[in-house]
Amino acid sequence: MELDIKVPHNKKRNVGLVYNFLIQNIAAATIKEQTANIELAKKIIKIHFQKESELIKELKLFKKILGSNFKSQEIASRFLSEIKSEAKKIETSKLETEKTILIYEINKNLNQDGKFYNQFIKEYKLYATIQVLLSHWSDTQLNESSSKINYLVLEDNLISFLTSVKQNEVDSIMESTTIPEKIASDKLINKLMHKKFEEKYSTCLNEKQKKILGNFISDNKTQLLSTLQETKEYIISEIENKSGFKSLLEEVRVLTPVATDEHCTFFIGVLGILRENNGEKV
Repeated sequence: MELDIKVPHNKKRNVGLVYNFLIQNIAAATIKEQTANIELAKKIIKIHFQKESELIKELKLFKKILGSNFKSQEIASRFLSEIKSEAKKIETSKLETEKTILIYEINKNLNQDGKFYNQFIKEYKLYATIQVLLSHWSDTQLNESSSKINYLVLEDNLISFLTSVKQNEVDSIMESTTIPEKIASDKLINKLMHKKFEEKYSTCLNEKQKKILGNFISDNKTQLLSTLQETKEYIISEIENKSGFKSLLEEVRVLTPVATDEHCTFFIGVLGILRENNGEKV
């Protein structure tokens, strides 16, 4: 599938990119134990991507496209028609206002060094394609650059994406560029990234903590969920017969693991408490 067509768009107003940047920011801050940055990013997500916001409506459509896969172009085309209808329901003026406020909050709290919007996203062109089309369908990108964009070509690219990606061929829909011929190189890049990750954090995290963060960074939701469930069981077995852990034990027992940044942070933190209790260097 070709996604090499140049797509002019503002990445600061790309809901998919910005949301991923926020998640990556939390992951990086977690590794560096920057509690203040973690809370700032989580607060921004909670406030700006709330239930009734237009931002969350657009983000849901964004994720719906990324997470869908069809056997035929006809079905994929019908799916996009439904997405178009949903996009038209978004209040565009309100959405643009929400994005402006979100950008202001990010610049004020998380972009002091100017690097927030330069975080690496392998599937950048795909994200750009989706955002440009969502904006076009909801009439939010009526400017001079719009006339230079071939929306039919972009829609055809997206249909190719929706019909060519096989979920079992990649670790995660959000991880790969979704271009089949690039899957092998993507895996090599991931391997190198994890090698650097291991070299940098091998002394400050134990294997269980690194496993959670590794899966989180790779965005492998299935493996991450399995790791969190294993971690829960491990924690329970470690503290159920120890004094002083009653409230923590109950909190862990009633918690149903979900592949989110909040649960990753929680379990990594609890593992840190266990390490300290066992006399390990934290």
